[in-house]
Amino acid sequence: MSEKYMNIAYALRSLVVIASFVTLAGCDSKPMTIEEQFEGSYRVMFDDNFSELTTNDQAKMGISDDGTLEIEATDRDPMLVFPVLPIESGGKYVVKVEVWSEFDGMAQLFYSKDGGAEGARFSEAASIRKQIMKGDNTLYYLLDDNDLGKWIRFDPNNRPGRLVIQRFTVKRI
Repeated sequence: MSEKYMNIAYALRSLVVIASFVTLAGCDSKPMTIEEQFEGSYRVMFDDNFSELTTNDQAKMGISDDGTLEIEATDRDPMLVFPVLPIESGGKYVVKVEVWSEFDGMAQLFYSKDGGAEGARFSEAASIRKQIMKGDNTLYYLLDDNDLGKWIRFDPNNRPGRLVIQRFTVKRI
């Protein structure tokens, strides 16, 4: 066998050994958490652009001097509707919300379906609920629906009272 072919054979064997090692090492690793996936992504779709939000008549909102969003929920269904986001159907996204609440309750994130009609943009079936506690909260929502649309709505709590959203970020993962 010529020296050229021996070098190629040696290189191929080395690659097989390296590939086997990488595969075995990967077997013991844990899947990344939603928090790790969020922190590892730099593909930001929305980041604290609170002036672009609209609300219903059950929430009064204002942006404070430090850039946080202050909300006074006047009834049980305050909602924040976001502008059209550059979300692609079939993509995976994580929403991270840092919020302070003066009471315990339930926060809910709604997402539109790609084929949804304008008037029927949000539904309970296309939503994710998270427990919110009195004080500081960090909530993560994974959006990985194959029919994901470009709209989201956040209902920060299901009770009247005061809330402050410090950060609201949507990233593609």
